[in-house]
Amino acid sequence: MKVLVKKFIPKATDSAQAMGSGSLNVLATPAVIAFAENTCQELVAQQLNATQATVGIDVKMQHLAASKMSSEVTVTAELVEYVKNIMTFDFTVNDKEHLLAKGRHQRAIIDVDKFLARL
Repeated sequence: MKVLVKKFIPKATDSAQAMGSGSLNVLATPAVIAFAENTCQELVAQQLNATQATVGIDVKMQHLAASKMSSEVTVTAELVEYVKNIMTFDFTVNDKEHLLAKGRHQRAIIDVDKFLARL
């Protein structure tokens, strides 16, 4: 299956304090999810035609350890299933010392014009 490894340097806006998901200056759970979603969508983006995109439809994640805001974060995403227009990915998120999170994410392939017309 396809795999992508992508590195992120958290910004101040990625902290739990800044995002409002907690009171500490540590990497926020919503930021970890965003890093994972970004890696998954990038993994398959080049397979799409010009009228298509993917949208996230499900995320299940365990946030296992905290990370300092200064720590580089590495996301490894693997496409594990592709049925009709639904892609399923497994992912892990690490800093240099710890497994921070692991989970599963699903994305749907959509026609951009049709999708936006329904909004």
